Amino acid sequence: MFCFTCNLFAQVNQDFTLVNKTGVAISKFFVAPVTDSESWGPNLLGDRILKNGETLEISFNKSKFLDDCAWDMKVNDRKGNSLSWYDIDLCKYNTITLHWDDSKGNGWAEFE
Repeated sequence: MFCFTCNLFAQVNQDFTLVNKTGVAISKFFVAPVTDSESWGPNLLGDRILKNGETLEISFNKSKFLDDCAWDMKVNDRKGNSLSWYDIDLCKYNTITLHWDDSKGNGWAEFE
């Protein structure tokens, strides 16, 4: 029992709130361990579309990466355009807000 309790406390929380302030709907959202961003895994939105201005709580299967804090992220819009961020410390941040400046063709994220 004692070791089981220790393992629960050793695990870190990588779940976070995703905020879409890109001006477009996000149709796909992926995360991958930093060591494996070539294999993004499942679309965490499923059939849902995250519209501009919407917020979504993201919880995902960490499987063998339970203690890893560093993750890569990728979003796609309905047209297939994508943005990626690498080596994001999900143990440090609770909210990730995505932005897009259409006039500059530039996307960025704020981490809180």
